[in-house]
Amino acid sequence: MSLVRLLHLNEALCQCCLSKAWQRGLSYSSTRAKLFSIVHLTDLSSFCESPTNSLQVGSLRFSRLQMKHDAHLQSRPNESSFGEMWQGKMPHSKTACTDVANFLREISVICAKMQKLGLPPSTQWQDGSSADVVSQLHEVVKSQAPSTLLHVVTAFSSLPSAADVDEFVRQVIVSELDESMRHLSIPQLLRVVQLHGSEKSLDPSLYDKAMNLLQQRWVEIKTGRDIVALMYLVSDESDQFLDRLEDRALDVCDTMSVKELYRAVYCMSRRQRRNAPLLRALMYYLDRQDLDLSPIHLSNLAYAMAMLNVHDEGVMEKLIAAVCKVVRDSAQPPSVVRHILSSVVQSLGILRWFDRQFMDLAIEQFKQLNVVVSDWARLLHTLASVNYLPVHVGKSGVAEIMRRISSLSKSNPLLWLGVVWSSCVLDSLTSELAASVLSPQFVDKLQGEVLLFVW
Repeated sequence: MSLVRLLHLNEALCQCCLSKAWQRGLSYSSTRAKLFSIVHLTDLSSFCESPTNSLQVGSLRFSRLQMKHDAHLQSRPNESSFGEMWQGKMPHSKTACTDVANFLREISVICAKMQKLGLPPSTQWQDGSSADVVSQLHEVVKSQAPSTLLHVVTAFSSLPSAADVDEFVRQVIVSELDESMRHLSIPQLLRVVQLHGSEKSLDPSLYDKAMNLLQQRWVEIKTGRDIVALMYLVSDESDQFLDRLEDRALDVCDTMSVKELYRAVYCMSRRQRRNAPLLRALMYYLDRQDLDLSPIHLSNLAYAMAMLNVHDEGVMEKLIAAVCKVVRDSAQPPSVVRHILSSVVQSLGILRWFDRQFMDLAIEQFKQLNVVVSDWARLLHTLASVNYLPVHVGKSGVAEIMRRISSLSKSNPLLWLGVVWSSCVLDSLTSELAASVLSPQFVDKLQGEVLLFVW
């Protein structure tokens, strides 16, 4: 039957359902025995877009214009950073799987009865002679628990649009789920919301209903994972709901894991919501845990703190120590070391946070790594922000760096102007560097790029 074929194709079919189907005569070899797969979040590159409004920290070059210009330099979280935000699977037990298997068997029997009537497939469910079968279908669907219907509808969403699934049966199940959705648990409603807009997108009406129910039942949202997931998923227009989520986060932050604390900070930075009491609480509990985070998480945490202008000595010391540990780890690929260094270097520059040991390590590693010119520009920006020029680098070292990135004067006038400013702060400005940004040709090119960028 069409619905059974649906489950054959769906990767989310649990082992229990497969065994039940096999016991009823289905070919086990034709099925794929897999547990419910983890649903990852979709592209999160927007997390690292520059803020809409400038933050009043650092020097003028960290204005909105400069931050937009340097947006491509920010750490870009991928699946490893927020893909794990929803690590839980659809709640299921042996009983739930048995219910799903039984429901599919009943639907298959009903579909077989409809086929025996010999009616045209396009009108068979609307034909008067099939009224008894249609009534039986509605009765069976209505008798199912909402969680069972959610499992089946989730299976629908895993299939390509061309899959052989009877549209009438699909709509009956979706409609009944919509009617009974108020009985779903908070994690189940979150599942519906998370699937919206992904490759496994559900019916838009289900998303709207689930989101409205979550907003009505916000007091039931009690786990850090659920709160952080919603802080990411809720639209920017839902200010009241976001306020309530932050209140809930403040209530439960003492039970959050280090990853949940970090993600809460990052969600706030993404939306530029500087809730001071919540930030203080998040920093308090971050400071009391080991920062057992991946390199991308560490760089994102530094960036989030920079965007929110958070100066917490305890967390910053732990963060920098963790970054140094990653950099000194010989097992880490050079690309990972380069990325985390360049990202954290810029974040510290935005915060004007000076750590001599880290800056010396960064300079040493930059000389060894195959870094791009924008990384060197970032390093000079930060050195100027904290007004630190290592003795072993000196003016000659700055001059060497400027020669390495001299191509920026033509390819990226805005960035070149920033590094010339940095060399001036570091007392390493030469007449040639000054002339490079004062010539009429450079000024015209700079003005044209600024106008184009603003437009």
